[in-house]
Amino acid sequence: MLNEDYDKKELNEKAKLLWEKGDFISHIEYYNRRICLYIFEGTYVEVYYSIEENMIENIQTTNDEKRVQLYLMNIDLAEFI
Repeated sequence: MLNEDYDKKELNEKAKLLWEKGDFISHIEYYNRRICLYIFEGTYVEVYYSIEENMIENIQTTNDEKRVQLYLMNIDLAEFI
């Protein structure tokens, strides 16, 4: 599925596809938000969750490698050894 196709879907549909077929990678916290990174059909997808409002605000794909690197600091490789 192309990024544009996924990004055009409604929030609930994007979430359903991601929960069923995506793989969680890591998360970062930024101000009052938790941003979770998933991989779905070879594409990185960010889920923006408002901690204060207890709700998902947005789900969108990203191809920005520098942005993806932010998540790598939270991955503990000892879990995989």
